[in-house]
Amino acid sequence: MSATVEIPSNADIAELVSEIWSTLFYEQEGLIEVEPPADLPELVESRVSITGPWQASIRLGLSDAAAELAAHAMLDEPLGSLTPAEVADAVGELINIIGGNIKSSLPEPSAMSLPTVSRQPAQAQPVGDVRQVALHWGEHLVLITITQTAKAS
Repeated sequence: MSATVEIPSNADIAELVSEIWSTLFYEQEGLIEVEPPADLPELVESRVSITGPWQASIRLGLSDAAAELAAHAMLDEPLGSLTPAEVADAVGELINIIGGNIKSSLPEPSAMSLPTVSRQPAQAQPVGDVRQVALHWGEHLVLITITQTAKAS
């Protein structure tokens, strides 16, 4: 008999991402959960998929400024010194860390795809079995969306 795996709650997602931000960026005040804005900007979006007993897509959306700020902090480089490819690599690593933390709580066998990074218009009201959490990192938007793509039978 296999256990039912549920999509994480918004509170669990916010807590996980806040802990990761605190560790990576030494944030003392943490991220603040907010309502997703009605008019979301185009975001730098990174994505991984998890397959196994629980199948889902996990996406991280950051404004251009947040993506660049995160990349500079992660790579310990001065602002303005990174190429777009280096910023994309850092944003891909962020979703890898978030997805890996979620995957580690799942029953085996579970696998996670390599991250992809692109520019996407954000989806303000996702449809289906979805959790979406909007957080503010200072003045910057951090949007996490988890879409369950299939349930274990």
